[in-house]
Amino acid sequence: MLKNLAKKSNSKGFTLVELIIVIVIIAVLAAIAIPSVSGYIERANTGRVLANGRSAFMATCTVVADNYAKGITSTTNVAADAKTLANVIGTITPGTIDNGTVTGDGWVYTEPGGYTVTFAAGVFTVAKA
Repeated sequence: MLKNLAKKSNSKGFTLVELIIVIVIIAVLAAIAIPSVSGYIERANTGRVLANGRSAFMATCTVVADNYAKGITSTTNVAADAKTLANVIGTITPGTIDNGTVTGDGWVYTEPGGYTVTFAAGVFTVAKA
């Protein structure tokens, strides 16, 4: 009986084979999970940039309409004012402005991460450089 008790007290921990099997299982799970997580991150970034681009476009339209109502014809500060109004970090290119309206032709919003949002024919498009 003391021999059995002595055997049990000496068998502590895991064997090398058991540890290797656990490491292999974790590696396989990581190999499966990492590509799907990166896809989720990319879609989230695209959605964020699209939302920022829409806000920037609406801010551009607001600034242009406000300037037109005040009789201001200069378009010099439109991009800077729209950026401040929309509270975005990217660069706004106002595009074509006609009688206090942004037509959308040439309107571009670019973020530092290489994303670009364009507006043409009533559709927003996101591209990554």
